Amino acid sequence: MVNLLRILPLLLWLALIFAFSSSHNPYRLVAAWLGLSVPAAPGAEFRLLPFLTNETLGNLSHFFEYLVLGLLADYAFRPATPRRRWLVWAFCLLAALSDEIHQLFVPERSFQLLDLALDSPASLLGLHLPAWLRRRRTVQPQPPAQPLP
Repeated sequence: MVNLLRILPLLLWLALIFAFSSSHNPYRLVAAWLGLSVPAAPGAEFRLLPFLTNETLGNLSHFFEYLVLGLLADYAFRPATPRRRWLVWAFCLLAALSDEIHQLFVPERSFQLLDLALDSPASLLGLHLPAWLRRRRTVQPQPPAQPLP
């Protein structure tokens, strides 16, 4: 049985992804939340981080969004058997696909295969990283071998 308190962060993160996807320019949305000044003209170019293009920032944010989604999905559906982990990854991929389809209906947004290509390994990494870290932490280092006299 899935505990609601464990699944709630996952649902909230999915809602946040949906909110960002609903905006034609999510960087303006983030800037407004952070209290940064945003150019008033709708056509004016706006970069949230001046040293990154919006395209690069978008790629990084997609990877980060779905890495966190994978981590939260791992938390929500733990203990994860290998079969369950693959099913949860399929859920993450469906979330990514629905996000891209949703963007087809948002002005100035589009369906991008590159975003799906970033979301897939990011969510897979998020699902497997906690188990890898747990295994690594539980392995005790072996003392060095004593030289023979």
